[in-house]
Amino acid sequence: MGTITPFVSATNGHARLEIDWTSHPSSGKAWVWRLVDGVLTPLRDTDLLLLSHAKAVIYDVEAPLDVPIRYRTTTPLNTNGSFEETVDQWVFSAANTGTNGTVTQSTDYYLSGRGNASLKLINSGAAAESRASSEFIPVTVGVSYTASGYLMVPTAWSGGLYVQLRWYNGTSLLSTTSGTANLWPAVGKWEFYTVTGTAPATATQMRIAGAFAGTPPLNIPLYVDELWGTTPLGTVDASSDVVIPSDGGGWWKDPLHPATNVRLSFDVDVDCIPTAGTFLLGLTEKTFPDDSAIQEITDSPEGIATWSRRKSHRSSVQVATRAQPDRDQMRALHSSGAPLFLQLPAQYGEADKYMQCGELIESRITQDHRIPARVFRVPYARVLQPTGPADGVYGTRYSDLDKYATFGAANAAGITWVDVLQGEATL
Repeated sequence: MGTITPFVSATNGHARLEIDWTSHPSSGKAWVWRLVDGVLTPLRDTDLLLLSHAKAVIYDVEAPLDVPIRYRTTTPLNTNGSFEETVDQWVFSAANTGTNGTVTQSTDYYLSGRGNASLKLINSGAAAESRASSEFIPVTVGVSYTASGYLMVPTAWSGGLYVQLRWYNGTSLLSTTSGTANLWPAVGKWEFYTVTGTAPATATQMRIAGAFAGTPPLNIPLYVDELWGTTPLGTVDASSDVVIPSDGGGWWKDPLHPATNVRLSFDVDVDCIPTAGTFLLGLTEKTFPDDSAIQEITDSPEGIATWSRRKSHRSSVQVATRAQPDRDQMRALHSSGAPLFLQLPAQYGEADKYMQCGELIESRITQDHRIPARVFRVPYARVLQPTGPADGVYGTRYSDLDKYATFGAANAAGITWVDVLQGEATL
């Protein structure tokens, strides 16, 4: 079994997670979730997380404060289910041998938010149940396995689609477990498919597959994306809950640039003593803009209203800094222009929120310019969580390239830091 071990850093307002899937030596990727009050939330950069020699160290900088958190990780069984780099591990197969078809990588269609490529299957011989099948995956008799992913056809097709688990003894097919067939898949719409089955007696391997349920006409393509095999033995929780304490303070964070995160205190007696600290002075009144309009009508006292959902609130944050390093850290926090994340203890009645900030307004508190204290006021609008990888996290270091066991090996191959940071180094 794999392990996931969290270590809380109250002074940094985050949890450090050590993921170890060396129990599955072929594991190259994993999912990681945060479980709070029964709700699973994928951690940033962990859908899917690249493993280095089946291990990873990541940080959860967006975890809530003062509540129990359980962490969970799952490793997929197949090497490639996203098709972003290649489809080399996948093959065309059909019920009757000798029927020709093709499996290729395609950028024509792909699942939104999950990269920009998919697998494209074309049955050029009208074979029943033509499918795209993964590599062979070792199985244990009596153990439950699941295949889940997304399928799509860009042309009307009423013969059905499903995913399958195909059981083998060596390379000899024993049987197939098929999911419920969708007999009328929506044209051009990615839909989720899943199947669960138990490895039968004498099974030693399986393949997972995305398949036509019937016999499609020539050259109707089937697109497959994010198709992964899993097993309960490949999912583990941390041994216990952890709590990231607020310790009477809060945090103002940039989820995409966590090195600039700022600790907030609530001592509003900001004097001129140049001791360290950034202090929350308060949030101003909230406004909730409408999204409506009135079309006036000639010779009518009433107009016609058009409307949509009211927008999220707008407000301002005010903080004070006492020393120049705190002032500089506040400037650094806002330098990227990315949405920020504000966390305050529950007693302040402000839920954790992502915000897009406007201009950063910096003021002195006295005309004596020798006094380093500053007051910052920042207008903002509440927004959705920003997407994208965070700077300086797992996936941007030479050790994350599982092709190279040591720095010396990467250096000998001519890999530079520029290659790593631009994502151009081969995994």
